[in-house]
Amino acid sequence: MGTFFLVVFCILIFPLILRFLAINIQVAAIERASGEIGCATLILIAIMVSILIAIFV
Repeated sequence: MGTFFLVVFCILIFPLILRFLAINIQVAAIERASGEIGCATLILIAIMVSILIAIFV
């Protein structure tokens, strides 16, 4: 059962996460250019990490 969810996760959700991270990197670059690291970006990254941990544990 866990393997099935892992396969579904890899096929469906992983590309979305990659796209999400790419958007985050662009946002972070824009924020760095304006001279401040946004709280929102850090919160989004923390949420993504906690979701990944919850899925794999």
